[in-house]
Amino acid sequence: GSMRISETGSRVTPRAMTFNFSKMTMSQKVRDTLAQFDVNDDEQLDVAEVTALVEHMLSEERQNSQLRLAVIFLAVFTALLLGGMFGLTWA
Repeated sequence: GSMRISETGSRVTPRAMTFNFSKMTMSQKVRDTLAQFDVNDDEQLDVAEVTALVEHMLSEERQNSQLRLAVIFLAVFTALLLGGMFGLTWA
């Protein structure tokens, strides 16, 4: 990929930093995901768009972690309920 960075003196200007994904080889799914965050439809992701993409990914990761814990909790709870039911039928 190509990353263009413009510098003013020694500082990088956030608006000038872009990530052009239009000419990169990637799956259609990845291209569609990147296009979803390309707010101005220029096939380039600027700093704000990349930030939104990363924040979305972190949010998804956090949500997946919470769902994983919920599934584990429910599996343990179900095992305890089944154990209790079998215990009561044999008692």
